[in-house]
Amino acid sequence: MTSIAEDRNRNIWTGLWGGGLLRYTGGRFTRFDESEGIPSGTINSLFVDHRGRLWICAGGGLGLLAEPTAAHPHFEIYNKSRGLGSNMMLCIVEDAMGRLYAGTARGVDRLDPETGHVRHFSGLDGVPYGGFTSAIRDRSGAIWFSSHNGLSRLIPEPTTTPDSMRVLITSLEAGGENYAVSQLGESRIAGLRLGPSRNRMHVEFVVPGNEFGEDLRYEFKLGGADSAWTEPRAQNAVDYRNLAPGSYQFLVRAVDPEGHESPNPAEVAFLILPPVWQRWWFELCLLCAAVGLAYGLHAYRLANIVAMERMRTTIATDLHDDIGSSLAQIAVWSEVAQIENAGSEPHNGRPMALIGNLARELTDSMNDIVWSIRSGDESLESLTRRMREFASEFLHPAGIDFSWNASAPTTKLRLTLNSRRQIFLIYKECMHNVVKHSGCRKVLVTFEISHSEAVLTVLDDGIGFGACHDASCSPATRHGNGLPNILRRAQSLDGCVEFGNHPSGGARIALRLPVRKRVLGDAVL
Repeated sequence: MTSIAEDRNRNIWTGLWGGGLLRYTGGRFTRFDESEGIPSGTINSLFVDHRGRLWICAGGGLGLLAEPTAAHPHFEIYNKSRGLGSNMMLCIVEDAMGRLYAGTARGVDRLDPETGHVRHFSGLDGVPYGGFTSAIRDRSGAIWFSSHNGLSRLIPEPTTTPDSMRVLITSLEAGGENYAVSQLGESRIAGLRLGPSRNRMHVEFVVPGNEFGEDLRYEFKLGGADSAWTEPRAQNAVDYRNLAPGSYQFLVRAVDPEGHESPNPAEVAFLILPPVWQRWWFELCLLCAAVGLAYGLHAYRLANIVAMERMRTTIATDLHDDIGSSLAQIAVWSEVAQIENAGSEPHNGRPMALIGNLARELTDSMNDIVWSIRSGDESLESLTRRMREFASEFLHPAGIDFSWNASAPTTKLRLTLNSRRQIFLIYKECMHNVVKHSGCRKVLVTFEISHSEAVLTVLDDGIGFGACHDASCSPATRHGNGLPNILRRAQSLDGCVEFGNHPSGGARIALRLPVRKRVLGDAVL
């Protein structure tokens, strides 16, 4: 047997050299070993504290039996995994404040049973090295330890309050340059502004009058980069490199061996400026420049559109005023000449009649050109209205009935200047062929618009396209330049023309043009 103790109920507890405990009560012994939860190894010392709890010092740690009188007692073990300096417990004693001091193979551990916090006393605190043999508290409250190397005394002090731990910044290197810090240390440093390339921060800190020695730990956090405090560590310096532009707040606090944290952390607040191209005023300047450029391009485009419209109006006006008036005068004077020569030979008036007809045809052609380039409505309705007006004026004097059938487009359709001009000239050539060559009495024009195609069809009840004995010829090559011109104009719009005869008689010409879709905006023909 190695040790003996009596609990409050006068039960006798005995520690065994080979490990295990004996409890003597009611005239009989009960044995407890590792299977019941006691620490392993030799039982070196037994101690009953002021609350009647039994503490067991063994080679495998420090055991606690909170209820020594229980029929099936429960043991709790403290060892290195719970903060003790060693698993070899040699002796134990309690101070006046209820804290336990255990002599171990590596010094003295102070355990607060209420919180579980452990403080380790080593040779740096004056504790002699070597195995302890016993411990006792005297009437004054001092703790005495006997060991192979002598006798030592420890005066217990009240647990240090967190308010007594004040962390101070002692050295600061910002962006590779040392920052002047008071020799007494500073608890807060603020107002540092670092350039984009000076993105390094080195901070050193300390707790003045540190009574915990190596057991004091520090936690720190970099606000703006870290979301949580670091684990407690012994290092009293930290280095941050390659920090991104932004505002930061470095905080550091002390943690004593019992886990108490200093209430007021030391602070270093600093700002790392972004590069010039990432600053708000530079981005604002870029935005203003982009807006200005967009406005300038829009104004330039608008000015070109206005200038083009003015030029088109000017050309149309000049054609109408100058050439139109001159051709009108030719026509008038040719008619006057025909009247004056009415009594002369018949062949003398023929040149004048030809001059008058040519002048009127030129006037009509000029009016068509003026209409096609005149600025204004570029919608499909403008074109179809012009086509109906022309057909009525041109076919009625020839005694030909005219019918028009047009379907409304499924989407809004816009005509380009070239499309409007080419479609009208194709249509006009078709009307001329009807009057000059078809010998018809009725003409039906249909204009159908779908989402992908526009089809203009001219159908008459005349003689149709005559037979051709040459297999290589086609309707487009038999009637001078009229039909080839229609084909050429259609091809310029990426379209095609179908020439043929209707089953019920008469000629049929169908113009097919693609309708182009834009990602944004209306469809274009």
